[in-house]
Amino acid sequence: MYLQIGLCGALGAVSRYAISCWVGTHPFPLSTLIVNLAGCFALALVNNLSGVPQKVRTAVGTGFIGAFTTFSTFSKENAVLLLGHNYILLALNIAVSMLGGLCAAYAGTRCGLMLCARAKEGKQ
Repeated sequence: MYLQIGLCGALGAVSRYAISCWVGTHPFPLSTLIVNLAGCFALALVNNLSGVPQKVRTAVGTGFIGAFTTFSTFSKENAVLLLGHNYILLALNIAVSMLGGLCAAYAGTRCGLMLCARAKEGKQ
């Protein structure tokens, strides 16, 4: 299990870096926001796919998504905004990240439950 989590973690870290390169640098920490919202959705989705074995959910959730999302970067970027007296961008980043994360997690949960319900219907 440790190997699977490690391999998934490596893929998550590389994916995180690729998105940072793709998005580029902005005054607003856009790449971190994108990654964290996508991670909220993905973790909720994976955790609600009952047809997926628990070992796979653990490897993907802990490994890939754990390495992909980045609360420490979110916190560091907010500290930089605070030290730079960018209060509007700071408030915007916190609000969008928290509310967006909640909405993404809710959407991921609903999608996971819907996919499981459809899979059950298909088996009947």
